Amino acid sequence: MSSGLAPASALTGTERAEVLALMNRPQYADLPPAQIWARELDEGRYWCSERCPCR
Repeated sequence: MSSGLAPASALTGTERAEVLALMNRPQYADLPPAQIWARELDEGRYWCSERCPCR
């Protein structure tokens, strides 16, 4: 049975908004989340796990 609480590792509302804004940038608009995640990681930026934006 689920308690309805988000896990401690879940993104905050602000963090989620920042990730969504990143994903909607023109250079990323047509890419799947996994490619955006990999490109950002290549640039030394870690926003969240690869799966977070997909949830």
